[in-house]
Amino acid sequence: MSVFSGDPSERQQLDWQLFQNGAVALYFSTDVLSEDLLWLRDHGYEPHEFDCEQWTSPELVHSDFKRVLKFPEYYGNNLDALNDCLSDLAIPSESGTALVFHRYDSYARAQLEQCAWLQIERTLN
Repeated sequence: MSVFSGDPSERQQLDWQLFQNGAVALYFSTDVLSEDLLWLRDHGYEPHEFDCEQWTSPELVHSDFKRVLKFPEYYGNNLDALNDCLSDLAIPSESGTALVFHRYDSYARAQLEQCAWLQIERTLN
């Protein structure tokens, strides 16, 4: 993403508002997210969307990253490989890209439950 110039008028733009407090924005409304995605697309951003509710294993997570982000065949299906491939991701110089995780809460909850069951099993054994 290009660096903001500091012009006060930029503060009225959605991208500046999204990034002013960091790289992650949490949405509570799918309608607002849809509107913002339209704005981003209209301004040259490339959003990549993931349906995290379908993620039931780390293998599916990495498979989705590989498919959606068009990672190379040699993608290693782990966090180190994800970091490497994200750093090679083509990003429009005048705008940017966005990774959109729909229903990430479902995946996170399932992972916590799985970790809790593993903890209980370890305690019992």
